[in-house]
Amino acid sequence: MTDISTNKSANAVMKADTPDDLKRLTYLIKLCWLSLEPPSRLLLLGVIGLVLVTSYGATLAPLLFARFIDALSLDIGFTAGAGVLIASFLIAYWLSYLGREVLWITAGPVQQRIQRRANAAFFAQAMALPFDEHLKTSIGGLNERLVQAQNGLNQIIFSALVDLLPTVVLTLFILLNSLLFLPGYVFVILSVTIIIYLTALVVGAERVRRHQRAAQKELVAARELQGDAFLGIEAVKAFGQEAEVATRYEARLQGAENRFRRFLFVRFWLGAAQVTIATFGMAIALGFGILQIASGDLSIGTLVLIQMYFVQTIAPLQGLSLHYRNIKSGLTMLDGVAELFGEDNLEPQLPGDPVASRPVMPQATSSRSKDTARLIEMAHVSVRRNGRTLLDDVSLSIDRGETIAFVGPTGSGKSTVVRLLLHLLAPDTGTISLDGQDSDAVPLDQWRTRITLVPQDIVLFTDTIAANLRFGAKAASEDDLERVLGMCNLDGLVSRVPDGLQTHIGNRGQMLSGGERQRIGIARAVLRNPDIIVLDEATSALDRTTEREVLDDLHRLMPDVTKIIVTHRIEAVRAADRIYVFEAGRIVEAGNHAALSKEQGLYRSLVDGERLQPDPDSSRNRS
Repeated sequence: MTDISTNKSANAVMKADTPDDLKRLTYLIKLCWLSLEPPSRLLLLGVIGLVLVTSYGATLAPLLFARFIDALSLDIGFTAGAGVLIASFLIAYWLSYLGREVLWITAGPVQQRIQRRANAAFFAQAMALPFDEHLKTSIGGLNERLVQAQNGLNQIIFSALVDLLPTVVLTLFILLNSLLFLPGYVFVILSVTIIIYLTALVVGAERVRRHQRAAQKELVAARELQGDAFLGIEAVKAFGQEAEVATRYEARLQGAENRFRRFLFVRFWLGAAQVTIATFGMAIALGFGILQIASGDLSIGTLVLIQMYFVQTIAPLQGLSLHYRNIKSGLTMLDGVAELFGEDNLEPQLPGDPVASRPVMPQATSSRSKDTARLIEMAHVSVRRNGRTLLDDVSLSIDRGETIAFVGPTGSGKSTVVRLLLHLLAPDTGTISLDGQDSDAVPLDQWRTRITLVPQDIVLFTDTIAANLRFGAKAASEDDLERVLGMCNLDGLVSRVPDGLQTHIGNRGQMLSGGERQRIGIARAVLRNPDIIVLDEATSALDRTTEREVLDDLHRLMPDVTKIIVTHRIEAVRAADRIYVFEAGRIVEAGNHAALSKEQGLYRSLVDGERLQPDPDSSRNRS
């Protein structure tokens, strides 16, 4: 099982040295390459080629213009060759800067595809961390590291593809020139060109922002899902839904990608219009300049200055130091995930396909295999964490279809056994077997499809009632939902809320009462149709009558399902086939309610403390 067989401690992970820039760049390159499908990889290579061609085109324009100046310097007038050169210059100039806008619309989808897949990879790899790591890491800190990594990745890719490489090539040529003063009419033409340029920018900017805002809303929705998933990590892991949640998260990011593609399209046409306006303004200025040269009122050198000034104005260069700082800053933002995953684990891991769902809730009869009566066996299991002994030499067995209860004081080890059964923790010593197979020999996804947890603090997601019920049981039909609603006394709730099963229940189900949340948690587990259902204080928010009705319905509808009840309420375990009494990490008593009530042990003191008398007649021993 991959989740807990990775016995790398959190301390070892967090003490890993921060990878150097070379290692982070290697990781980033691998992640980007793996994030792209073959067609997108070809597009990435095309983007790199476009950067080179565009940069070369930007340097070709002044070279052609210089040739034009040389042709005019021969005192033979304006020749056809000179006309070809000036026309070639204008075409090269227009194409070189239009090519930069084309770079946006070609590099943008590559950047977004890498960002979507890489962000999903960060999320999936964090979800796959051992449960111990999530217990030791704050949700806020974990989320901040992921956000920083995502921002750093975006910053590096954007700077490298759109700014850094073109700027490096262009700067080598632009540094050869200096800023010169121009005649007044050039200033007027340039000013009018800039005004028209900015007018086009203002008109188009609102459209661009509208699409950008839509993309940001999709990203916010994705981060809400991300936060819900980490807050509910125990339920996600217990239901084996890591891959499913990661896939849903990527789907939200894909929505942002689609919105951003529209933003890029609008921005492309805006940029193309701006470049065309600027080129037209420069053509007018050069036309005036050529006329003045013909009349002897303008020197050749001044005409060169006009051209160079427009190039400098229309293609603003950002400082190379700024791009260098952006790259360094982006690499630093990757430090958080490097520390979280560990230097040795700094390898890209893209999310896989979701685990297939099991058949949904059965009818009262069941076709479960009964080839092996012994379902679960724990032999001499001990667990120690941070110098504390959580379990000490615990052995127990659970047969198929039994109802088993764990009782005992707080901190006695009951929940630790549950986490061992869910494979959220690994024992330090001893073995756990399922159907006679050692737990390490059973694939983790298969193990978790057979066991389902209903905790005391029910984890619900910011979604509809139906979506929460179907979590881990996507194939559940409307009839399945109706049956489980009636069984768990939820039909009244559904009839009261405005949209029935499609009613949104607010942030983590806070619009519902504690009892309603617990009923939904129980119904969700029943729909999953497990071999084993663990009720960890799952009925604590229910009144005694409803609690008894729910447990009776569980026995009736799922007679062959093994039920493990963890509780402080003795009333809930009277009908258990066997009760294990825990104290200080050990099992101190075992038996049914009638037998244990007759002994003067811990169980009897728990019964007396609840002011309940032994009731052997109400005991249902199905062993």
